[in-house]
Parts: sequence; structure tokens; C-alpha cells
Amino acid sequence: MRGGCLLNVACPPPGPSNPFTGTVSFTKDVFFPRRRNMYILAGPQPYRNMRYHLRRLENAQMANLIHSAELAVEREDDSLMNRILSHLYEWMSDFGSSALRPLVWQGVLFVLSFSLILYSDGAVQASRDTEFVGWQQVLIDPRWGACARAAYLAVQPLVNPIGIFGPKSVLIPRSAWLAVWLSVAGILGIVLLALFIFAIRRRFKIQM
Repeated sequence: MRGGCLLNVACPPPGPSNPFTGTVSFTKDVFFPRRRNMYILAGPQPYRNMRYHLRRLENAQMANLIHSAELAVEREDDSLMNRILSHLYEWMSDFGSSALRPLVWQGVLFVLSFSLILYSDGAVQASRDTEFVGWQQVLIDPRWGACARAAYLAVQPLVNPIGIFGPKSVLIPRSAWLAVWLSVAGILGIVLLALFIFAIRRRFKIQM
């Protein structure tokens, strides 16, 4: 199925008979309702039935796609905290089904950090005794220095989120609020990296 939407799903419950006999494939632009009060959807059970039958065919990719819609519908019956976590999980990786979304959010974090550092001139030398050598000369270049410093400091939470990899940074945030933001960006970066790895593993692992 390419494009369009799937409404008012009627699928047999789990059992010996399978309504699918061949390859089942939905493209990413097929719309699956995720809210009961807006579409022809009584609840998550039709999605559960479809996921079960797709799993029996070892069609893990399509089963994961259906499972994402199922989790979104189930969210309406959950507690407030679980609903909040469910929304975050959906936005950041589509319930572990998308490896692209975590990378996009990483890019958003970098652009936001870069902009904050650049417009506040928030990157300063970590020590007055620090001497820039080699590639570090670009950090004090009269023309591109400000952008280079902003990019260098903005990328640190993404490539070295907890500060244990590689050498000590030659630049630090100028203000406390910027340091707090970069710490938060580092924590989010770890979460997004974990979601990216989980999505890759989920896509290619062998179902047992």
C-alpha cells in the first residue's frame, strides 16, 4: 500500500488462521490513525491483531510500524506521566521505529547551541595559559573565529556528552546559564544516541 490511509480496521483476533497470505508492505506515507476521537478507530485492538499476524509471517518491519500506532492509541488510557513519556518517545524516535528522528533532533540541538553561543559570544578560553596551536588557530581567526568557537563548543555535548572521551576542552561557556544548557544538551544527546542504536538494532535484529 502506497499513500492514502487505513481506517476502520477489521482484523481477525490472534488464532490459527492468518488473514495475510503474502508480502505485506506499507510505505511511510500511509496514514494510520492514532487518535480514537478523531478517526474511525474504536481502540488499539485492531492494531494488536494486525501486529500479531504480521509477526507470525516474520514481517518484523511492518509489525513495528503497526506497533507504533498501537502504542499511540493505548496512550489515551494511561497515566499522565506515562502519556508524557509516550509523547516524548514518539517525537524522538517514533517508539523506536525511526533511526532518522534521533539524528534530526541531534541536528536541532547542535543548531540551537551554536546559535546561542554565537550570538552571546559565549565561548571563552578554558585557561589564560592556553596556547592555540595547529588546527586550533582557526578558533582565533579574525574572520571565522567566532563561528569556529561556537561550532567547537556546540559539538562538545554531542561527541563528548559527559566529558570522559578525548582531551580536555580548550573552550568553556562564558556564563552559568550557557553551561547549564550545554549540560542538558549533553544528557539529551546520550538519550538520542541510545534511541538511535535501539532503532537500528530493532530494525535489523533476528526475531526469535
